[in-house]
Amino acid sequence: MVVEAQGDVAILSGVGMDMVTMFNPVRPGDVPSVQAWWTDLRRSRNYPDREFAAVKCKVTNQISEPIVEYGYRYLVACRNSS
Repeated sequence: MVVEAQGDVAILSGVGMDMVTMFNPVRPGDVPSVQAWWTDLRRSRNYPDREFAAVKCKVTNQISEPIVEYGYRYLVACRNSS
């Protein structure tokens, strides 16, 4: 069962959340912007058709002040098992 698909990545399950760091509050009128990028990809030893992937997210306001940074870890489907 696929939980979610991000582009061509099939996320099978969330497996954890990394440290969350909060910097500034969001205030009325703020325009938050999110940047996200993949930071790690590691094949499962027990299930070669799956990989563990990590993504890091950074949220800033309209004047580029940081609001929050956090990361997620996912179990994703592999395109091939080689």
